[in-house]
Amino acid sequence: MVHSSAATVGLVMVLAQAGLINLETSVFIMFGDNIGTCLTAQLASLTGNINARRAAWAHTLYNVFGVILTWTFFPVFIDIVKAVTLYFQPNSDISAQIANSHTMFNLFSAALFLPLTKYYVKFLYKIIKPKDEGHAKKLYLDKLLLDTPVAALKASRTELIRGAEIVKGMLSNVMDLIYTENTKKTALIADDEMVINQIQKDMTMYIVDISKRELTESQSIMVPAMINSVNIVERIGDHVMDILKLCENRVGKKLQFTCEATDELKEIEGILIEMFDNAIISLGEKNGESIARVVELEDKIDELSKKFQENHIKRLDEGICNVDSGVIYIDMISHFERIADYIYKLTMLTKDELFGTRRIIK
Repeated sequence: MVHSSAATVGLVMVLAQAGLINLETSVFIMFGDNIGTCLTAQLASLTGNINARRAAWAHTLYNVFGVILTWTFFPVFIDIVKAVTLYFQPNSDISAQIANSHTMFNLFSAALFLPLTKYYVKFLYKIIKPKDEGHAKKLYLDKLLLDTPVAALKASRTELIRGAEIVKGMLSNVMDLIYTENTKKTALIADDEMVINQIQKDMTMYIVDISKRELTESQSIMVPAMINSVNIVERIGDHVMDILKLCENRVGKKLQFTCEATDELKEIEGILIEMFDNAIISLGEKNGESIARVVELEDKIDELSKKFQENHIKRLDEGICNVDSGVIYIDMISHFERIADYIYKLTMLTKDELFGTRRIIK
């Protein structure tokens, strides 16, 4: 099996020089060749991770779309190939036209896709899902429960807890990326963020459907609290994605954190994970101890954020820390502080509104 399109083009050139095929037939063979060689990438991706499968499909769809678009104005493409060859290689034969057709096809495809790269990547993320789609499934939002608001609200709470657990996992994965600079989990974090966005959309629509039913006063209080809570979870996911971008920037520029800075980040991570654990407990059932612990830990995060920023300034003054690394570090600390604020807000909703009690404003 020939795995190189260039090798096949060479064979086609020999056949054309022998008079066995014309230019049009040669180009059609080249089209089929470009699509056929995608099989190699597809086979290689079978045992690969999600990034490998997306890369294989990016290659395949790139070639397929390029062939389809070129085929739609095939006569014009042939005329362009002949004109370009005549202009640059006036004394050449059909082999030069075939070689130029291969080059021009790839240039045309690249020129078409380069401006669309951002949207093409989003398209690939949408259609190529991880093999384990447990996160992506609507596990609890059953429309059959809508006519029983108490059950539907319970299902919404369970889905909210699932979302909180996912963003907690996102935070753990991005912290691992900070410590190891291993970018293998980048795609997983991005996939989880898409799941969180979908949970926000699904839950909002589900809660709106619940609100159209006849509700008790307690259930009516829970409706806006549920929407507010899932929005908070989604915002935490956005902050994790911002931290991920900072990590990618740091890895791309080969910037390093000092051991002291890494230890400080680990201390913040430990507190945030504990805050998540207590918030999730409170979401399941009202728990005064967990709520009090989150309040205590949120205050501690505020104190540490200020302290660690001061430590960072000292390291800069002493020449221990790189300025570019320091900017990324400070930005990360700010995002962690915001995440702690959102966990606190989520937990405060479990004191009253999420369990159907109107908040008393003092």
